[in-house]
Amino acid sequence: MDIWIFAVFLFLRLSAESNENNTLQALEKHTFFQHEAVCVPPTLKYNEYLQHHQGGYQIINKVCFEGGVIVVHDSEILDKMGAEQGRGLPYFDSNKFQEHHKHATYHADPLLPIEGGNCRHGDLRIRYPTSSEVKKSKHFSQCTLPVLIYSNWIHTYGEYFTRVPWITQLQETGNIDKNATFIFASCNSIPLEPYHMILVKPFTNHNVYSWSAFAGKVGANNDPSITGGQDAGHMRCYDKMLILGFDHARWAHTYRIAQHVLDYYNKLGKVPNSTLFTSGPDTLKIFFEYRSVGGKDEGGHFAKRVGPKMQIVKPDDPRLQQYKEYIREPEKYKGKPMYAGARQILNLGEILQLCETSTNWPEVLKGTKWKGVECRVFSFGKDMFEAMSVMQQVDLFISLHGSGEINSMFMREGTIKIQMRQKEFGTVHRYLSNGYWPLMCHQNDFPFQCWFLNFDEEDSFEPGLLERLGLMEDQLIYRDRHLRLNFEHLQYALKEILPVQENKKEYLRRWEESQVAITFFSNHTVGYFQHISR
Repeated sequence: MDIWIFAVFLFLRLSAESNENNTLQALEKHTFFQHEAVCVPPTLKYNEYLQHHQGGYQIINKVCFEGGVIVVHDSEILDKMGAEQGRGLPYFDSNKFQEHHKHATYHADPLLPIEGGNCRHGDLRIRYPTSSEVKKSKHFSQCTLPVLIYSNWIHTYGEYFTRVPWITQLQETGNIDKNATFIFASCNSIPLEPYHMILVKPFTNHNVYSWSAFAGKVGANNDPSITGGQDAGHMRCYDKMLILGFDHARWAHTYRIAQHVLDYYNKLGKVPNSTLFTSGPDTLKIFFEYRSVGGKDEGGHFAKRVGPKMQIVKPDDPRLQQYKEYIREPEKYKGKPMYAGARQILNLGEILQLCETSTNWPEVLKGTKWKGVECRVFSFGKDMFEAMSVMQQVDLFISLHGSGEINSMFMREGTIKIQMRQKEFGTVHRYLSNGYWPLMCHQNDFPFQCWFLNFDEEDSFEPGLLERLGLMEDQLIYRDRHLRLNFEHLQYALKEILPVQENKKEYLRRWEESQVAITFFSNHTVGYFQHISR
């Protein structure tokens, strides 16, 4: 990558990280993250949809919170179980959540600390009231409904994004309304990121909290959803509480939900006018995602944790220590083979220069509405509102597999998304590549066209850091390889893709006939490949 490209992004990254500790505090001061002062009783209805909610649920009546402990005053539970102290709730199997998330995060979540062992989502501590607490008068507030959510992949931006539609689905089926307070159980007490709040706030009249913040504080910011409408005291009590599990992603409606979020913040004036692109409407605006090196990934996380399949490594393994050293000080490895731990377009600087200087664009754009091309690069994870604005400008979004792709849900209808795939990722190893993003496009009814470029030539990739160290296995090796993009191949593909942009019927025909995954094979031939797991 050219030095000037790297210098620009290093400056942007350091600037963003220097302000990170104050990000959530600043967000909470914004008016759009403030609670409603008026007490409005929330909705909680039990119907068939809630009964069959895929991640499990539990309704608890008459609950109080004290220092992170749920104190249950539910008379039905007390009648069934007696007043015996210390027994678990009879119809909420917390082990189910613990075991599920132990499996899901231990084997799949790329943010699981290797030293941490099992991923404990702030295990629920539940007890019955003491005899003195039973006698003491309580006011069980009806000002809000605490909804505690155990979400798989909670700290992975793209996965979390695809679970927000479960909230809106529960609202649209009449189970809950906007007077609920959403609380997320965080893996290993990792603080919530700004995106946790930003994506959910449009669907509640209250603030969005982590479990530790909600259950461990009394009267924070005088928020009635925290205080329960009581005077300051040791307990906050609520008439009802709902516990939900968000197991699988809900890809359907993700685009619709994202557009609602975008509209919500646009009306509040929070989405700036991006100046990334400066050309007119007849110029094709091509956007390449730059995946951050070290520091943060595309979802805004600090990359201080290890990747999938790492449970096989002992904590004292020297390879793991080398990996940790790289993450702490990535600059020490610049120019060395292991530089760029995350999958990257290695020659992105060269591609941007060719984009600006190529004399072949008139031939590529022939038969389309475009008169010219403007190519830009952007890195997610710094400012979500800025990302929304940039995505509204983009005509063509090009990226590798990763959470950053989910930002395409903020694009305009009729645009194009291209996923580039490293050698054998998408051809030989197809589960991750063909079982995720193609389904996302299909279940959202193609608001933008999804295309896939498979680069299977021998000289098109370099091993990723974890592969070099022998710390990665399965198809994840191929997903995390770096790509050396052939600009001529990109233009070849665009010459086929762009004329179809305004013909959705033709695009859907190609989709059904598996002609949207253009593949550059190792024998220097070009063809198509099945793009979706059937």
